Amino acid sequence: MEEVKLAAAGRFVAKSERPVEDVYFDLLSVVGDVRGCYANEEKVRGFRDADLATMMLMDGCFLLQFMVDSKDMMLSSEYCILKDTMLLENQIPWLVLETLMKFHCGRGRLCCQCGRQVLPQGGRRSLVFMSPMKRPWWQSYKARKPAHLLDLLRFSQIWCMPQEHIDYMPGHVSLLSSSAVELAQIGVNLRASAAAWFGDMSVRKGRFWGGELSLSPVFLNDVTACWLVNMAALEAAGGSVVYGPAVSSYLSAVAMLMDREEDVHQLRGRRVVLSTFSNTETLEFFKRIGQHLSFHGRYFAVLEQIEAYQRNRPVRTFLHKFVYNNYKVIGIILSIASVLVGIFKALRGR
Repeated sequence: MEEVKLAAAGRFVAKSERPVEDVYFDLLSVVGDVRGCYANEEKVRGFRDADLATMMLMDGCFLLQFMVDSKDMMLSSEYCILKDTMLLENQIPWLVLETLMKFHCGRGRLCCQCGRQVLPQGGRRSLVFMSPMKRPWWQSYKARKPAHLLDLLRFSQIWCMPQEHIDYMPGHVSLLSSSAVELAQIGVNLRASAAAWFGDMSVRKGRFWGGELSLSPVFLNDVTACWLVNMAALEAAGGSVVYGPAVSSYLSAVAMLMDREEDVHQLRGRRVVLSTFSNTETLEFFKRIGQHLSFHGRYFAVLEQIEAYQRNRPVRTFLHKFVYNNYKVIGIILSIASVLVGIFKALRGR
């Protein structure tokens, strides 16, 4: 990889507006600020300024060049690199990337390419979040510069979350969880949300009889599973994370809905979870990550809404649960009854 990084850095600098010495000395001038980006400076204290600037030059140029020309670079390793670039422990300070982008003759295009790697298809759909965005999110990133690329990825998913969702403070909840099947038993069906941000979760009345739990649809594969874990890790690490633990709350809620493979089947059938994993693998992923997540505002809000639905409709939920659990017996009884009615009609006709 060091040879590949060197080649990528050479290609990146070759397209810059100034010689490599200028790029290096600009990085060297911000090394002090770069050191301050690390919570534990012990990790970088052993590097001299010149060595740290060289390392950041290599890593930063490689990352930016990969964003621009990933189709021309190591196709067999592309997914591995996409995972590695979003590991929390691998993050390069945004200051480094911003300094390097200044020298690129196509820096506007470069910024958009970074956006498209995080949010492909011209910024319309995310690799994680499957609903279309209302407008290009990277136009707003200048108002709040990210700490690093992982922070930018997370921001791209949730940046247009409504303020009322961010500020909502749920009251007392019992923390009694409900699986997808248990919700279906009381008449609460799952529905893929059309909201334009990741992490939307809300319970509302159904169109006819029951209720609906609306959830942002998520696409799960090796890459996005890694990204979700690291976005949650970023939230757990604290700092200036905007919009609170939105990703962690969403993952906690989906993990709550999964007790058995039947629950996964419900989520997939409603297109809330789209996954290249099997039902068993999907269940294992959410249950494992759910063990390490703290509960937060939006998760409590969903529990509160589920409890309110059950409390306000006791008769409906009881009847729906009875029918759901005994529909086979009820079907047999109705079939027998229809046969008997037919026989009685025939006897009366005689």
